[in-house]
Amino acid sequence: MKPFEELSRLGRIRRMRQLAQVALNAYGLSDVRFKLLRQAGNTLFRVNEVDPVPTTKAELARLHGFAAHWPSPPVPTKRKYDWDGLFRDAAGVYTSGRETWSLLPQEYVEPFEVVTRRVKQVMDEWGQGPEVYGLIHGDLGLDANVLFWGGEARAIDFDDSGFGYYVYELSLALEHCQEDDALPQFRDALLDGYTQVRSLPEDQLEHFDLFLAAYFVYLSLYAAGVAPFHPNDREELLRRMARAFRLVERYLADT
Repeated sequence: MKPFEELSRLGRIRRMRQLAQVALNAYGLSDVRFKLLRQAGNTLFRVNEVDPVPTTKAELARLHGFAAHWPSPPVPTKRKYDWDGLFRDAAGVYTSGRETWSLLPQEYVEPFEVVTRRVKQVMDEWGQGPEVYGLIHGDLGLDANVLFWGGEARAIDFDDSGFGYYVYELSLALEHCQEDDALPQFRDALLDGYTQVRSLPEDQLEHFDLFLAAYFVYLSLYAAGVAPFHPNDREELLRRMARAFRLVERYLADT
């Protein structure tokens, strides 16, 4: 068998799909259908048996409700998803955020800077009080890092957890379906379910799309910083950057 590292991107997906099927068979799920969500770093598949929206939204609200009452440690041990953490200090894995900005395609820079200026103004106005900011999962969505037990969502993989704005994390739940015709229904279901468990003030809700746009800028910085060091993933990373740029432009055109 050819070593995994020597496979093409398509070959890696095929290999991981075979492994995913073996795992499903072991859990008695050999008849379910599953689809590839993304392959860049981690390979993620989704089993198309459970509607993730109703339970994931409640899981997010429960996590945020707990985090709002959890005291921050005196010595920081987690990354921060504040302005510096997203766009400057930790945007690139192998380079600093400052250096990573220079790796972006030139046409990306101006619209991305507009988003970063807008979100900085909001972050400065809000501050980092427990009603807006606290411990978050950092990578929890309808398409990622959620398992279901008895029809209920359970979060897994807290590697990217840190301190950030709750509305930032909430917006990530809709990242994967931004170009889906059912996006308005997904959004309504997410927000309705979340607010049944935990309140979301109107001034936070009105900046939902801004924080999602900020995530797309962060994602592009991350991809630009990683791509030179992972040539086998470069095509997928560039594709994700192009999508992020397209969605940022759409956000700016609508606001």
